[in-house]
Amino acid sequence: MKNFIFYFRLLIRLFCFLGCLHLLTSLVMAQAPQVIRVGICENRPLVFQDTAGRPQGIYVDLLREMEGKNNWKLEFVMGSWKEGLERLKNSEIDVMTTIAYSKERDQFFDYSQENVMTVWGQAYVAQDSTIQNVLDVDNKKVAILKNGINGLNFKKLCEKFNVYNQFIVLDSYDQVLKSVETGDVDVGIVNNIYGYNNEDQYKIKRSPIIFSPFSMLFAVPEGKHENLLKILDQELVALKADPDSRYYQIMDKWFGGKVEQVLPQWLIGIAGMISILAILFLFHNFILRKQVRLKTAALEEQQKILEQRVVERTTDLALAKEQAETANQAKSIFLANMSHEIRTPLNAIVGFSQILSKQAKGLSLPYEFLSHLQTVQHSGENLSELINNILDLSKIEAKKIEVEMETLNLKLLIQGIFHIHKAEASKKQLQFSYQLSPQLPEYIVSDRSKLNQIVMNLLGNAIKFTPENKQITLKLERDENWIVLQVEDEGIGIPEEKQDMIFEAFEQAEKTTTRQYGGTGLGLAITKSMTELLEGTISMKSVPGEGSTFSVRIPLVEVGVMDTKQASIKWDDYSFAKDNTILVVEDNAANQEMIKTLFNELELNIEFAENGTDGIKKTLRLIPDLILMDIHMPGMSGLEATQQIRNMPECKDIPIVAFSADAYKEQQKEAFQAGVNDYLIKPLQFNKLLLVLEKYLRQDQSVQSQEVEPATPLPEELREKILSEFDVLSKIPYFMTGKIDDQIRMMNELCERYESLFPDFLKQIEEAYFSKNPEKAKELIEQVVRMEQ
Repeated sequence: MKNFIFYFRLLIRLFCFLGCLHLLTSLVMAQAPQVIRVGICENRPLVFQDTAGRPQGIYVDLLREMEGKNNWKLEFVMGSWKEGLERLKNSEIDVMTTIAYSKERDQFFDYSQENVMTVWGQAYVAQDSTIQNVLDVDNKKVAILKNGINGLNFKKLCEKFNVYNQFIVLDSYDQVLKSVETGDVDVGIVNNIYGYNNEDQYKIKRSPIIFSPFSMLFAVPEGKHENLLKILDQELVALKADPDSRYYQIMDKWFGGKVEQVLPQWLIGIAGMISILAILFLFHNFILRKQVRLKTAALEEQQKILEQRVVERTTDLALAKEQAETANQAKSIFLANMSHEIRTPLNAIVGFSQILSKQAKGLSLPYEFLSHLQTVQHSGENLSELINNILDLSKIEAKKIEVEMETLNLKLLIQGIFHIHKAEASKKQLQFSYQLSPQLPEYIVSDRSKLNQIVMNLLGNAIKFTPENKQITLKLERDENWIVLQVEDEGIGIPEEKQDMIFEAFEQAEKTTTRQYGGTGLGLAITKSMTELLEGTISMKSVPGEGSTFSVRIPLVEVGVMDTKQASIKWDDYSFAKDNTILVVEDNAANQEMIKTLFNELELNIEFAENGTDGIKKTLRLIPDLILMDIHMPGMSGLEATQQIRNMPECKDIPIVAFSADAYKEQQKEAFQAGVNDYLIKPLQFNKLLLVLEKYLRQDQSVQSQEVEPATPLPEELREKILSEFDVLSKIPYFMTGKIDDQIRMMNELCERYESLFPDFLKQIEEAYFSKNPEKAKELIEQVVRMEQ
């Protein structure tokens, strides 16, 4: 029993000791302050470090105000904005100041509900900058803070208005504004608080661009320090609710000038002055409170005005974007309609000129007649190319223009362009010539339209700006895997200080140029764009009063045997079975007549339909082998007719080829979606038509199996005439390449249908002339004359 009492008393004493120990520990722990690690960065006046390394700013003062009330011990951790976010994410700090909410950050952080203040983005520019709105920032360099919300908001604003620029990411707002001052960037993005309080330190100016108001909050690591956020929210709500609180004094201190209260120590001991000082202090405090309220009201009013201005500017920009899109759409519709209206009559012009050129070869017509006819054909085809380029122009700025590579005869392309300009050059009595290096292949792969436009523009400019009796030379040479195209003139030249600007749209060397010579100032800008689309370069050398040389380098892509065969298609290579049935749905009478003449040349019979409804009826009756379908017709369109034919079981497999003046890719895509098999653009190119006919029609097997008849011997009378023409050729000055080209073409025409060695010699003579070797050309002429005598 005694032992039991002894142990019981011992147990009671042990419990009392432990209780006292627990109470003592609780008291000690209750008195120990909670350490709060606060992340700050250089963002004056919100947070920053002074010259002594001490934390300062609005956030620091607010947290100091809360520190004593909540038994905190604040430890401020200075670093860059990016470092602060990383430390918060890794829980190396407990709370981050001056932070805005974003979806990207929400997965890592929790935020206070009450904001410290509302700020917005502000753009700064150089003092001489003309940037006034977001649209002016297109293709400019913009400096933003790394991981900053203002930079993110500005990127989104630019994307909304299709403004594309280069963003330079920096570690601090100070670096952002310094980069604007030094000219390294065009625009710097900071928050308005930092900007307004620090802009005087830099040689920059505040732009009218303000955007995206947002709240400045506290943030803690996700899932941690929930109680800390509650305390911060409670403290902020209480401080902001009391107009006399330290919150408004702190704001006035940093935004309205620091206020110091000084009480001389020697007055403290004088009892008689205490009441006077108390009255003065109360009066001073009353004035201070009034000033705080007035300045706070002014700040709130300014904030409302700026927020309203942000809304108005955003609305204006949205309206400007909508108007620009509407104008662009109207321009596209206008160009498409004009293209269609021009191509329809042009189809008949080009078509009949090609038919006449073929028919004229079998007639004894003067060479001048054939030459003029070919010029008409080339001019019509070139006009078609120009229309294509007009459509391309509407897409250059939108960066939607496409490159269409095809196999083309380089020599024929250059000769055609040369003859188009020859008449204009002759009017000014210019010595106009061209030189083709024999190292260049006859056939290449390139975009015909764009290459044609490059040469046309350069030659047109050279003729326009070269005085009478001067010289212009077009040269094409090979430099390994490059085609080098040069246009040399003896024109007015371009001053050195103007040479950098002539490739810009609507720019010319002198403002008087337009009045004296005409032109829009678009030619060289288009030429540069076309050259770059072909992955080439353009450059120039010029001396005022002596002339200019424009040089274009584009990649040389040679072609294979099959491509060469396709590029050199001839009418006589094709003979189609006579029982092929072809239905042409076309409402234009001139085009009907041209197509009828063309198919007569091919010995093919066709049926016409005037519109889509008639086309469907005749399709059911004829079940044709091929349908050529115009798109725009009265009543039912070609697209509607195609869709209905595709829905008829007995006609769904009939090949349908769209034959239209609609040249936009979007229009062609719509036609293929409706069910066409191929697409031919007006004006019609017979080589492309022959390829389509070969693809879908049956060939005449009897003609293919026949043996080729031997060529007819050259008549003696014609041989004598050709020999006399060789004498004429030898007397033409070698620099008059245009006249040499005409003479050789005429002589080839004379002996085209006869068996003769003349064509081989003419080819060698032509290559000698155009490789700048006139001595060899004359030797060949003398050789052929000796052989035939």
